[in-house]
Amino acid sequence: MKIRPSIVVLITALVLGAGEFARSAISTTSQAPSASAVPLGRYGITCNKSYECPLATGPASYLVSDLGKPGVPRPSAAQASLVRQIARYRSSRTLRFLFLNDRLVVFDAKDGPCSGSANAYEVLNGAPNLFYSPGENPYVLKSGSNDITTEPRPWGTSDP
Repeated sequence: MKIRPSIVVLITALVLGAGEFARSAISTTSQAPSASAVPLGRYGITCNKSYECPLATGPASYLVSDLGKPGVPRPSAAQASLVRQIARYRSSRTLRFLFLNDRLVVFDAKDGPCSGSANAYEVLNGAPNLFYSPGENPYVLKSGSNDITTEPRPWGTSDP
């Protein structure tokens, strides 16, 4: 069952009472909350308290090295092949993947899986100007400028 952020806001308002809820809403808008990693199962991590979605947790991301382990989502054969190609060319222990609206997203979480820094992570299996920022809004991919220089992608850019 999916819980929408609006339901969380309503429940929070009922639990805290109107005055306390208003004060908490003002405090969350005046300062950016820092996203923090929350373990999900044995291998997954989800981020909570992102800048644009302070009351919700984001989708679970997993280390690429955990592919095939119990409890880790299984991508299709074509997607798994692409992930392996990316991992072969990009040797990094921080390579992660997640499914965002049934779309596979592969990124290198160099600053941590829930980084709220201004530098979003490059989506390695998308267009060269596509970025994912789990600390801002973990539910969307953002397009950057077309003049951004990214490293070569010998594995290609298609999303199977």
